[in-house]
Amino acid sequence: MTIEKGLDWGLKHNDGVESLSHNRTFIVQKFTDLPDLVPEVVTDLQTVNDFFNHFKPQVSVKFHDSKGKLIHETVEFRNITYFAPESMLSKSDFLNRLEREKTCCFEVLKTLNTDEDIQVIIRDDTAKTALLQKIKALKEELRKT
Repeated sequence: MTIEKGLDWGLKHNDGVESLSHNRTFIVQKFTDLPDLVPEVVTDLQTVNDFFNHFKPQVSVKFHDSKGKLIHETVEFRNITYFAPESMLSKSDFLNRLEREKTCCFEVLKTLNTDEDIQVIIRDDTAKTALLQKIKALKEELRKT
């Protein structure tokens, strides 16, 4: 989307976009997966939020989870902040779950790399095998509950 007016990040609603003067023009890119229709000329929209409220852009997205299962979600854009990565994560159940899993994996890796007791266990093959068996048993127990 191109906005000739420019951005002002200090607005009270923090939309980051000023209202357009009547002699300005929005050039809006397609934010939907619907087929193209005859262009619609709308003259009474004054703000970015007016555009979002009028056109209600959305797109259907297909994700594949770690087991290969296809997951369908519809991503809706209700204002300019919906395009921020954090906003998209919070609006998508799949992406939110994926982000939590990623965070958890990084925390485990950090612990494995910094915990001295775990480092000692990893270097000892017998202790490492015993730890892996305990982790597998815990994983199976968690899967049952």
